Amino acid sequence: MNAKDIGNFLCQLRKERELKQRELAEALHVSDKAISRWETGTGIPDVGSLQSLSEFFEVSINEILAGRRIKEDEVQM
Repeated sequence: MNAKDIGNFLCQLRKERELKQRELAEALHVSDKAISRWETGTGIPDVGSLQSLSEFFEVSINEILAGRRIKEDEVQM
C-alpha cells in the first residue's frame, strides 16, 4: 500500500468521470481538502471513505489500496 499510488489512482478515476475535486467531495460528503490530500498522497481515505469510494467508482477496496485495477487472473482465492 503506497499513498502516492492510491492518490494517483483516485485522481485517474475522478478524471475519467470528468469530475472536479469539489464535485467528488460533495458526492462523498467529505471536504475538497480531503480529496486533495488523498490525490497528492499526503493522506489516505479512512475505512468509511474507502467504502464510499469503492461504491462510487465501482472498483474494489483492494484496487484502491493497490493503486491500480486488479485483473481477475491476479486474484488469489
